[in-house]
Amino acid sequence: MKGRNDEELIFDLKQSLKDVETVYEVEIPEHFQLMNTLIEYKKERKRAQRRELIIFIFTAIIILAFYMTLAFKLTSVFMLLQIFTLCFMPIAFIFERKRRNKREEVSLR
Repeated sequence: MKGRNDEELIFDLKQSLKDVETVYEVEIPEHFQLMNTLIEYKKERKRAQRRELIIFIFTAIIILAFYMTLAFKLTSVFMLLQIFTLCFMPIAFIFERKRRNKREEVSLR
């Protein structure tokens, strides 16, 4: 290789790696910094989880109110909606299973 032997190449490579390491030194955080970051992350996740739970409960109440209104006021529409749901859910389940298999996601089985 252009007059150089393997030992010179290895030496040059090691020297270049040392130069790169000195330029890009990584500062290791202290224990208290890591703990503070972890505590902040846990607080943020707890807030997000609480917010998601409130949105879920609110949405569930709205859906239940809608269903109750349909069941008592418009019984025929409610029955049609139930029949549509019974027909649609197996199809949705099959498509969801195919999507999970394609993406190699974890399933219940």
